[in-house]
Amino acid sequence: MTHKTRRYISIFAKGSDELVNELDFAQQPSVATLRTIFNINDPADRLYNEYPIDTNAAANLKSLVNGFFDLNHYDYFLSCEQIIDP
Repeated sequence: MTHKTRRYISIFAKGSDELVNELDFAQQPSVATLRTIFNINDPADRLYNEYPIDTNAAANLKSLVNGFFDLNHYDYFLSCEQIIDP
């Protein structure tokens, strides 16, 4: 059994907990790259939590995702899940 980590962008209706969609990364970025984008200085942080995406993070992520950000209408979060292959 192998474990893989998938990181993606969750999209929620503005001011709501209603999940509207998800954006996938064109290619999974490294944890180090994401730590830089989200200004996380702890090298032990593996980014397993949800991280809100602000204007600066969206600007740095836009070339990495298959889609675009509309921060006026939606709230975005960096999300993570474990995938277990049998």
